[in-house]
Amino acid sequence: MLGFVIGVASGAIQFFLLMQFVFAVTGSKPNKKTDSKSNGKRDGKSKRKSGSKSNTKRDNKSGDKSNGKSGGKLLIFAITQFLFPFAILLLCAFLLTDSLMWVGIGIAASLIASAVIRFILVAKRDK
Repeated sequence: MLGFVIGVASGAIQFFLLMQFVFAVTGSKPNKKTDSKSNGKRDGKSKRKSGSKSNTKRDNKSGDKSNGKSGGKLLIFAITQFLFPFAILLLCAFLLTDSLMWVGIGIAASLIASAVIRFILVAKRDK
C-alpha cells in the first residue's frame, strides 16, 4: 500500500512538472483563459496598434525576457521530466522491491486521473 501512495504522489508531482513544461514551451500562463476566438481578436487589435512606439517597446521587452529565461527553464523542465520517474522507480526498486509494481500503478493512475481532471476543468471553463 505504501508503494501505491508513493506512486500517486510522484505521479502528481510529475503531472505538475509536465504542466509547467507545457506552459514554458507555449508561453502561456497556467491561469490564463485561452479562447481561440478572443485570441484572434486580440492579435488583430495588437497588430493595428503596433505602429505606436510604446507598444513596440513593450513587445521588444517581453520578447527579450522570454528568449533569455525560457531556454534554461525548458532544459531544466525537460531533464527533470525524464529523470524524475526513473529516479522514483529506481529508489523504490532498491528500498521497496515488493511494492515496485504498485508504485508504477500509482504513477500511471495519478497521471491519467490528473489529465482527465485537467481536461474537464478546461472544458468547463471554456464554455
